Amino acid sequence: MKTEKFTGTMKSAFGVKLTKLKMKDGSPCTIKKLNYDGEYKQYETKEEMIQAEGMPKDEDIVDWRNTLIKNAARAKAANAAVDAAGIQKRDMSNDDQLQLRTVFKALMAGGKKTEAEARQIASASVGAEWDDEEEDE
Repeated sequence: MKTEKFTGTMKSAFGVKLTKLKMKDGSPCTIKKLNYDGEYKQYETKEEMIQAEGMPKDEDIVDWRNTLIKNAARAKAANAAVDAAGIQKRDMSNDDQLQLRTVFKALMAGGKKTEAEARQIASASVGAEWDDEEEDE
């Protein structure tokens, strides 16, 4: 086995922006981005996995595949329910917040703008104000 390391950055937790949460002491959370890192052990060969009894049983493989099929069917049914209810799918042509986030991400990817500058330019370009109540995607 070998050890693999990973890092990441999160702007939301529990489905909401970090700044909408509270600290354990009850005070408002002022953290906008939270970095994390970790590590895990990874098998290098099938033989190593079998020897460590990490190979799934046949019934586990069947359960895994059925879960994939069920999740696909659930997503299809949920999309059909949204469509039948007449709810419009958000896209670039009908959602100014999505437009703002797209322009913002493009500006930030260039690495030449601060977050505040990118937000201001995106707002001016789209002709809309930021709705800070929306969750980050």
